[in-house]
Amino acid sequence: MRRTEVRRIQAAIAETDRMFGDIVAVARPGVSEREIYDRVHHLAKARQLGFSWDPAGDPIVNCGPDSMIGHGIPSSHILLAKGQIFHVDLGLIKDGYSSDIQRCWFVGGEIPAEVADAFRAVKEAIDAAAARLKPGVRGVDVDAAARLSIKGAGYPEYMHAVGHQVGRVAHDGGAILGPAWERYGDTPFRPIREGEIYTLELGVVVEGRGYLGLEEMVRVGASGVEWLTDRQLDLPTLAP
Repeated sequence: MRRTEVRRIQAAIAETDRMFGDIVAVARPGVSEREIYDRVHHLAKARQLGFSWDPAGDPIVNCGPDSMIGHGIPSSHILLAKGQIFHVDLGLIKDGYSSDIQRCWFVGGEIPAEVADAFRAVKEAIDAAAARLKPGVRGVDVDAAARLSIKGAGYPEYMHAVGHQVGRVAHDGGAILGPAWERYGDTPFRPIREGEIYTLELGVVVEGRGYLGLEEMVRVGASGVEWLTDRQLDLPTLAP
């Protein structure tokens, strides 16, 4: 990917970070998933931003343990509450190029041990994938590194690829960072090339708390990854 394209993706990332700040400003107990979704769509329209996948499910908003995991429509009946994990998966398009980022928060004061442990395990699995991601490596090997890490921490393996290319849309390009599952065909076996941009993403369910997921964006450099997102390295709390 040319540097001019990378800069446009970085601009989309900046808009996404800005939107996460807007989300935090209104996220409080009693707010519904749908209200968060509607706020994002209102601001995106005002800022002339598009969405990286079907707008009906972008952003994905998860409030606590009753929320649907994955691509679904945010509910007006599921409300944010104290003691829950709040998770958002958001992709925005600016000037023809996309972002795809996940962030999470804990609602309340002290973070419970099981939530802190889950956050650490997810972050370390992303670290493991990033360490393996280099030109010439196969996507299946990058995915295996993350999968081994999360399973080694005592969590079930995630049921998707650990990453995909991003460009003009959220899923753009042929190679993926995924397992050797039939549904992915040969895409996990294609060699990774310098300059390509990928997500690194996975999450776990914390019983009684909700879904804890992270997603970062990286560019493949000559000897390793360049982080395009400002990584989430800690789990912030939202006032109850």
